[in-house]
Amino acid sequence: MRNRPLFLQLLYFFLPIYIIGWGVQYYFIGPFIEQFYLNETKEHLTSKAHLIQSGIDTKRENVSLQDFVKKSSKLSEIRITILDTNGVVLADSEEDPGSMENHRGTNKREEIEVAIKKGIGSSQRYSTTINEHMLYVAILASVEGSHFIIRTSESMLSLNTSINKVRQRIVLISIIILIVIIPAVIITSRFITRPLFLIGKAAKKISKGDMFDPIPISQKSFFSGTEEISSITIALNEMAKELDKKIATITREKNEQKNILNYINIIQYSMSEGLIAIDLENKFSTINKAASSYLNIDRKKDIGKPYDKKIKNKAIKKIIKSILKKQRPITKEIRIGRMKKMFFIVNGKVLKDQKSKPVGCLIVMTDVTRLKQLEAMRRVFVANVSHELKTPITSIGGYIETAQGDIPLETKNEFLEKAIRQNNRLNSIIDDLLRLSRIEAIEDEDTFTLSTQKLLPIIESSVEDIRGEIKKYGIKVVIECSDDICAKIDSQLMREALINLLENAIKYGVDNSTVILSVKRKSNKILIDIENKGELIPEKERDRIFNRFYRLDKSRSKKTGGTGLGLAIVKHISIVHNGTIEVHKSDGDTTVFRLTLPVKKLG
Repeated sequence: MRNRPLFLQLLYFFLPIYIIGWGVQYYFIGPFIEQFYLNETKEHLTSKAHLIQSGIDTKRENVSLQDFVKKSSKLSEIRITILDTNGVVLADSEEDPGSMENHRGTNKREEIEVAIKKGIGSSQRYSTTINEHMLYVAILASVEGSHFIIRTSESMLSLNTSINKVRQRIVLISIIILIVIIPAVIITSRFITRPLFLIGKAAKKISKGDMFDPIPISQKSFFSGTEEISSITIALNEMAKELDKKIATITREKNEQKNILNYINIIQYSMSEGLIAIDLENKFSTINKAASSYLNIDRKKDIGKPYDKKIKNKAIKKIIKSILKKQRPITKEIRIGRMKKMFFIVNGKVLKDQKSKPVGCLIVMTDVTRLKQLEAMRRVFVANVSHELKTPITSIGGYIETAQGDIPLETKNEFLEKAIRQNNRLNSIIDDLLRLSRIEAIEDEDTFTLSTQKLLPIIESSVEDIRGEIKKYGIKVVIECSDDICAKIDSQLMREALINLLENAIKYGVDNSTVILSVKRKSNKILIDIENKGELIPEKERDRIFNRFYRLDKSRSKKTGGTGLGLAIVKHISIVHNGTIEVHKSDGDTTVFRLTLPVKKLG
């Protein structure tokens, strides 16, 4: 190998380094210069915006805002736009504001959004209005208490021209310097090699993502402290910091997206509606907890498996097959289960990606079993009401029609009296229905309040209200209640409940017997017992007797004139008072109805 002079070796060694260093300098100083010009332009546009605000403060009333903006634009050689805080353009130096779109609508302008939040904002983008790449600066201004946006903008063409000139000068100067200092560089290259080598090494580490160790700036040698090398080192260190921040931001955003996905999974898991997603290969892609329960499938093990082998319900499979085949949404009511029937409204929809390409289908199952049960109860209630009202109405019509015939006066009066009794019965049924509706409405009223009251006076007044019934059946009512027992109640409703219970005990008990109304305080409850001598109430009937129009002995009810709503009224009054009503005892000799209330002390 031929030996070369040291200066040639140094030159061969230094020239590539110099060129690389110059390239690094060119490409890394360039953005700083560009940013400098950009900041200067922003400051310029900002000062213009403040001057325009001052002009608006002092402009004459006979000069329109549009004319003022156009005149100001000609003087300052920039584009000016004035908007209200809702994004509506009030004036513009280049276009008719009436034809311009809302700047806070579908296509929001970044500079305006930032200005509204922080007072000043800027952005760069291509303007479709004047077909140029523009720099925008917006400020939040206030005149006489009204807030609006002043936006100034300038074409990036002149700015880019200035930056390019600077770049060209950097290239020219670098070439001149290279020609002038080659002899000196040959001598001093060995002093500069080390710091440049460190810079190159650092740049390589940055390119691989290692940005945690800053490039050291040595002060030991003469050339290592020069401005050019130091500026490159500082620039690379700053770039490394910025890149590190951006990577951290990206990582944080990725973690946030992961958290959002986890939150979506939690929502799906907590939904009461069943949710399953099927892909185009007829396999499960999503199964939430509710769907797993409704369809008896494993939400973890069955993901990725064909749905037709796991779903047993034919109606569901038919819906999925139809959606995947016809690519149309479906809403249908289905039933699941033979012994324990459950009813669902199934909504099926085609799943599409961002390009509107079908990727599967989504099935949402809403349990409407309770609604079905309520609907059935409503139908039974309507049928019962119709039957109960029809009977006295038919009887009244029959008695009146008979009374209109040619019959003796005594017989006619007898039929009219029967019609009057049936009319009174009809009125009783209607009154009880209205009373029951009023009490049920109270259950839903947040403004309904209860007050703490003594029970004994209310019990005594209830007994006095039915004194006629007591004498009619020869009943003796015994009250066992201490004067200091209090409860949080509505006195009128409580009287109504006690009257219904006492009437029930009197009419359905043994004549000339004793009814005992006793009140006891036990733990955190007050127990109100109504005891009478009467027939056995079967175990299976004890909950049903509190339903509307339900009668244990229909023939006895007709004799006593009951409407079949008394115990239903008592049940809803107990609910209003946060209490309960039940048949506590019935052994064929003694029957005890127990009304339970929460304990409240007086005062």
